[in-house]
Amino acid sequence: MAPMKLLLMIGVLLLPPTGSTKLQDAPTGVSDFNFVFRYGSCWTNEIDTAKGKFTYDISGKQQAVADLKLTRAEMDQIEKKLESMDFWNSSKFPAAFRIPNNSNIGCGHAPLQPIYIAVTRGGIQKKLAWDDTDSACSPSPEARMLRELESLIRGVIASKPEAGAILGRETRGCA
Repeated sequence: MAPMKLLLMIGVLLLPPTGSTKLQDAPTGVSDFNFVFRYGSCWTNEIDTAKGKFTYDISGKQQAVADLKLTRAEMDQIEKKLESMDFWNSSKFPAAFRIPNNSNIGCGHAPLQPIYIAVTRGGIQKKLAWDDTDSACSPSPEARMLRELESLIRGVIASKPEAGAILGRETRGCA
C-alpha cells in the first residue's frame, strides 16, 4: 500500500465521528493547565501562570511586574474550583457573562469591576469576561461562583511574597 494512502486511512480513523461534541469537552487529568486572570478598572492587573508573571497597575500609566509561580497545590485548588462550578459549560458560563439584575433599584450604579479569565487545559482554551457589580444586584448561582473564583485567585496572589511587594499601591483607573 502506498505510504500516502496509508497516512490518509490513519487520519480518517483518528477523526471524531460526525456530530461529536468531544472536541468541546474539557480534558481531565491533564498537566498543562494554565490561566490568565485579569482584574482591575481596565483589566490592568494580571497573573499569567504560563509565563509565571504578575502585573499590577500602579497608576494607570505605570505597572509593576513580578515573577510569580503558583505551586502545584495552588494550581490544583484553582482547577478544582473551575471543575466544581462547571466552568467549561458554555451554557452556564458564556464568553461574555452578565450578572442578572433582579432588583428594582437598579444594578451597576456602583463602579464595575471588570474580570477576565482565559483557561487553557489539554490544548483547549476557554475565555470568559464579566463585570462584577455591587451587592444591589441579585447574583445568580453562577455569578456567586465567579465571585468565589475571583476571591480564590486574588487570595492566592495576595499570599505570595513576590506579589506582596507590589500589591496595595494605589491605583488611579485607566490611563
